[in-house]
Amino acid sequence: MPFYYREMCTTSETVQNQTRSSIRGINHSSAAATHCVSVHMRSRQTDWHDSLNCAVLPDITGTTPATKLDTSEWKLPTDIKLADETFNIPGDIDLLLGADLFYEILESGRRTRPNFPVLQETVLGWTLSGKIPVVKSQ
Repeated sequence: MPFYYREMCTTSETVQNQTRSSIRGINHSSAAATHCVSVHMRSRQTDWHDSLNCAVLPDITGTTPATKLDTSEWKLPTDIKLADETFNIPGDIDLLLGADLFYEILESGRRTRPNFPVLQETVLGWTLSGKIPVVKSQ
């Protein structure tokens, strides 16, 4: 089940329904969701869209990334459209997709470079994940 950031419910026209979901995570951590919402998700890059039922949580994770990433030396390709153009600026995670939807949104494009994040094509645009280059201090 996808997770939806509670703060988003106050800024959008979503209707929260009462529910009871138990969520288990890393190191046996647990949380409970008492509400769920139906969200219509649409890509800004393609025609893809889908409706999702999401558990509402007060927080999905901490601010991500923890600090602003200097991507000036990354040499990101100019022929791609990122799913999140501000991925390098710290912010809240609004929606966490479940594994069931994750594999449905993947496309075939993938670009890699040693010691840099992997660029993965999705129906939402290109995403980055993985290793972040180490910044050498002078």
